[in-house]
Amino acid sequence: MGPPAGGPEDREPPRVEAVNPPPGSTGVDPQTSIEFTFSEPVNPGSVGEALFVTPPPARKPRIRVRGRTARIRLPDHIPADRTLVVSLGTGVTDLHGNRLAESFAVALTAGDRIDQGRIAGMVFAPEPVQGILVGAWPVSDTLRIDPAEEPPEYLTQAGAEGAYLLEYMPSGSYRIACWDDRDRDRCYAPGTDRLGIPWRDVEIDADSSSWLALYLTRRDTAIARLLVVSAPDSRHLILRFSQTVELDPAEVVKTAAISDSSGQIGITEAWIDAADSARLVLYTDEQAGGVEYIFTLPPDTGRYTFTGRETPDTTGPKVSAYLPVDRARDQPEQPEGWIGFNDGLTESDLQVCIRLTANDTVSVPVETSWMGPNIVGWRAVELIKPGAVCSLSFDLLDLRDLSGNTSPDSSWEVGFTVIDPADMGTISGVVAGGETGVPVMAVARPLEGRRDRETSEPAKADGSFTIGRLRSGSYLVWAYEDSDQDRLYGFGRLSPFQFAERLTVCSDTVQVRERWETGGIRIEFR
Repeated sequence: MGPPAGGPEDREPPRVEAVNPPPGSTGVDPQTSIEFTFSEPVNPGSVGEALFVTPPPARKPRIRVRGRTARIRLPDHIPADRTLVVSLGTGVTDLHGNRLAESFAVALTAGDRIDQGRIAGMVFAPEPVQGILVGAWPVSDTLRIDPAEEPPEYLTQAGAEGAYLLEYMPSGSYRIACWDDRDRDRCYAPGTDRLGIPWRDVEIDADSSSWLALYLTRRDTAIARLLVVSAPDSRHLILRFSQTVELDPAEVVKTAAISDSSGQIGITEAWIDAADSARLVLYTDEQAGGVEYIFTLPPDTGRYTFTGRETPDTTGPKVSAYLPVDRARDQPEQPEGWIGFNDGLTESDLQVCIRLTANDTVSVPVETSWMGPNIVGWRAVELIKPGAVCSLSFDLLDLRDLSGNTSPDSSWEVGFTVIDPADMGTISGVVAGGETGVPVMAVARPLEGRRDRETSEPAKADGSFTIGRLRSGSYLVWAYEDSDQDRLYGFGRLSPFQFAERLTVCSDTVQVRERWETGGIRIEFR
């Protein structure tokens, strides 16, 4: 009989137990192969995908994997005038799919000296970052960093917690970037991969080290394309785009044109659909049924045709989107939000339409505003008692759209609950080492649930900060220099190149408990 099936699942990551020649060897035979011995058999295909060699060879190395051993034969000789770095990234897996916990690098030279420069840091993102590529390019006067076209000279992979290490580098100035490399070609794929841009270039000498954090994010490099132009009735025109519309509706009214063989018809209003951000709606002069019109929208050079409709607009306005969502339980003591409609509205006295109550009886005064022809904004004027259950109602009886139609509904209502601070926790501490006079934002990111739901607060002039209204749980705390003072982190860009805003991350996880302040947190800009 054989052994019984089953047993504990293998979750132990493989380890590099030996390297030959040993790391740091000098005077190495230029034709020597490098042999790695692991703690257990590894997946042969994963070794090739996670192998990085600097300086990059002209051709791919030959890799032979047998059980626990991987032998690397380089196509070029080991150099005598610089350090050869052979790295295995965290993409190396054992036969059960467990990854190396962190990258492993070995440095060799046929000469007599190993460079010892190091750049370490952290890749930072709400989503998992293990296996993210981190590359370094030597900076020159004409450097144009383009990870999509030019592979970096130095390359490694981030570990499960985002830590990365580029080592055995010669003295010089380097530009760092990180990306997903989903297609495994070691180049950044715009629109597919996430990308992290540094806040500065890194200067090291042959025996020094530097630290740099990178914020990895998805960048929308695509341009919104106009896909379809259609007329649902004689007064509306629907523009369907390939993605979220970032056009200014007021500018569209000025620059767009609708024409036929006899002349042009006017555009009165424009707005982004409250329920679909890829739709732009225009309100036009009366269209003629069956007539073929041409629509243009500079700077787009396309000419889009649609057929006019003689059907009148007889549909009344209805609520199509709103914030806060119904039954939200995390609203501040002075709540605010907006109500979006499926059509443009004629301006009316909003103060008599909107009513906000707390716990069914207390009437709360609100301020209202028009955020567009189809969106009404509101904000409570007074603080509401923590824990109160609120109801916001909108009287639709006197509401009319641009064609004069009344709503088919008499009223609309949404409910939400105000946060009770007594049920929440607080993080407090100090941010140190920032540039004098530059505002700093402190941010708490939950490590469970929605990791992208961050809470941020500006630090005071002395660096102290307090972040409140946090649910119990584990948090990662970070900070950034808000150079443009917009209270949003600036991710930088590739073209034209612009550095990201400076950031730093607290190395320790912070625990938050209800009705408790977790204090003494110190974050330092390195």
